[in-house]
Amino acid sequence: MRQLLSMSLDSVSHTLLLAFPSCVVRLPVARCQLYSHCMKNCLASRDPYCGWTRGGTCSFLRAGTRLPFEQYVDRGNTSHLGDCEGSNGY
Repeated sequence: MRQLLSMSLDSVSHTLLLAFPSCVVRLPVARCQLYSHCMKNCLASRDPYCGWTRGGTCSFLRAGTRLPFEQYVDRGNTSHLGDCEGSNGY
């Protein structure tokens, strides 16, 4: 196991920076592209940075977004949605 020295959120690039003794790792805070074509998976991800837009895609929601979108961060209940066709699980 590696020792984590520090962790910081870069709000400009929307990434999480993790500092270890030998390296720094940058991780995206949102992975909306993994769920881009499946409403059920997008909403079930409960990702606060992602929302299902009227355009039929899971999109990154920037601060102040005015686009209409659906998002289930609290409960993630998607039982009323059908399965994603042609999906590989994402």
